[in-house]
Amino acid sequence: MKKYRSVLFVLTFLLFIDFPAIAQECLSMHVIDLPPAGFKNKNGELTGIHFDFLEALENRSGVCINKKLMPYSRALKNIKVGEHDAGILNPSSDLDFHTNVQYMVKIITLKTIIIPKKGLSLNTYTDLKDITIGKIRGSSLGNTFDENKHTILELTNYEHGLQMLKKGRIDALAGNSAGMYVIGKLNLDNYFNVQGKFTIGERELWFVFSKNSDNISQLKPIKLAVQSLVNEGVIDLIFEKFIGKNWKLLNE
Repeated sequence: MKKYRSVLFVLTFLLFIDFPAIAQECLSMHVIDLPPAGFKNKNGELTGIHFDFLEALENRSGVCINKKLMPYSRALKNIKVGEHDAGILNPSSDLDFHTNVQYMVKIITLKTIIIPKKGLSLNTYTDLKDITIGKIRGSSLGNTFDENKHTILELTNYEHGLQMLKKGRIDALAGNSAGMYVIGKLNLDNYFNVQGKFTIGERELWFVFSKNSDNISQLKPIKLAVQSLVNEGVIDLIFEKFIGKNWKLLNE
């Protein structure tokens, strides 16, 4: 009888012990180092569209997320081998669905456009034949645009492109509609003919999860949280925050 009383006492004692919570390992996700996707503000703080979306995802899912700023090429390389867990990327032949990543949720579809300098309009591919087009180094303008048939100058970022256009080094700037927000930000509207833009394709942004991640068990709850954010239009509000309410005019 004394034995059972001792066991009962121990069990009762254990019920009232305040055990420390088991620390949950944070997931690691990339933020592409290219404004407005990701950048450091004047205070040196990480911000941008990708960053804000991951912040919203962290709050919605309750899962701790470490956000790492990195170039697109590094994000692509690391996620394939599972060096970090997830993030927002374009679908790519370099990201094999079967071995590299799980394409979880489509975030948004962005137009790929070419905006010419003032006084120039672009209506067909023939109009691109005799001009110099600037584009971000390492970025793709889509399968329908054959870069070998055009004169291309590779740029560090969109702001670099705007400066090259002002100097007369390029005649037009190519990229996705979201990245072109810097035209208004830097008050360079007078250098561009936005109405004369030429749409050459579309690019989807997807939330992807590495199949080689050590945290693959978190894939399902993260997917549900991402889908709920997209369904509620959170991504649209984030785009408006960084680009402005009229940014969709570039995405028509």
